[in-house]
Amino acid sequence: MKQGALGKTVFFLVLVSLCVFCMSCDQEPLFYDIATGYPPIEPLIGGAPSKIVEYPSGSETLYITNGIISKYDSGSWTRMSNQPPVRTRDIAAVNGSPETLYALGVDGRIYSSTGGAWVGPIAVYEKIESIFGAGSALYACRLTGTPGTNNGYTIYINGGSPISNTGKLMGAVVVSSTTYLGTLGAGLFTAAAPSTLIQETVIGKEIIGLATDNSDLFIATPSKVHCLSGDVTLDSYAYSGGITVWDDGSNQLLLAGIRRSNSAFRYGYREIMFSSSQRPQEPGNTVNTVTSVQKDSTYSAIGKHVVNHLYVVNNSSANNGGYPIIFASTAKDGLWSYKIRSNDKPPEWNGER
Repeated sequence: MKQGALGKTVFFLVLVSLCVFCMSCDQEPLFYDIATGYPPIEPLIGGAPSKIVEYPSGSETLYITNGIISKYDSGSWTRMSNQPPVRTRDIAAVNGSPETLYALGVDGRIYSSTGGAWVGPIAVYEKIESIFGAGSALYACRLTGTPGTNNGYTIYINGGSPISNTGKLMGAVVVSSTTYLGTLGAGLFTAAAPSTLIQETVIGKEIIGLATDNSDLFIATPSKVHCLSGDVTLDSYAYSGGITVWDDGSNQLLLAGIRRSNSAFRYGYREIMFSSSQRPQEPGNTVNTVTSVQKDSTYSAIGKHVVNHLYVVNNSSANNGGYPIIFASTAKDGLWSYKIRSNDKPPEWNGER
């Protein structure tokens, strides 16, 4: 009996050892994180935060909302002292005169602030689905028809006359004095005048995000990333629409969030080299000579999360180990960042406090 029990125990231990060995082979980044990384940090801004905007322009003061608006200044996030009268689900900023910060309330209405108390709701806007600032203009999108159809949405520019028969507004950027709007359902538009949109035919209709390096336009679709001057990738990924330009002062990359993957540790975002046919790479890889994180870093910490929005902090490399600070709004696990958290260790991905 004792020998039989001993044999079963040995068999069980061998089986467990084999399972652990197999898991370590398939999930090496997880074990690497445990060995070298910091303990997980609970993000200060939880849930599914909005995109990040800078206000005023050039100030490197940032704003984000997860119902409550938070402000990033001097290296830390704090709750904004003045809040709109309702909880908020998105924000936008414009550099007009005066520069203005806008918030989209859960009531589908828009509120504004020029540095003091919030004003609103702005009467012309109601049942708004998304807002974006581009240059001095605010673009707002309202559902007016059947979702998923090209005539399902109406876009307002600075509160002017509504422009119907559009898709859902997913991004707005200015490139060389031209404003581009990306929509899900009706594709790419240029804003020719305050009350006119011109539909472009260079890209398909399913646009989920826009970004610019101030000289070219980068466009995310559910399965591909394009630039206006030609494709930058031919790979098929399930992109989230979170797209931004990473610039360390000498090199540039496109960073694009991933919303679906075949592996539990392969979400996060991918790096795409400018003007290159090389496939998108995971950050910290040994293929690209340029990467947004230290090679063999603990990137897999953010790689476990779906990233909806990305933001690179300009001029932050000098104080972050030579790498720009990156913020990532996840789909359900709050705001994360790539930054130095201890003076004796390099920057790493973790929850943002």
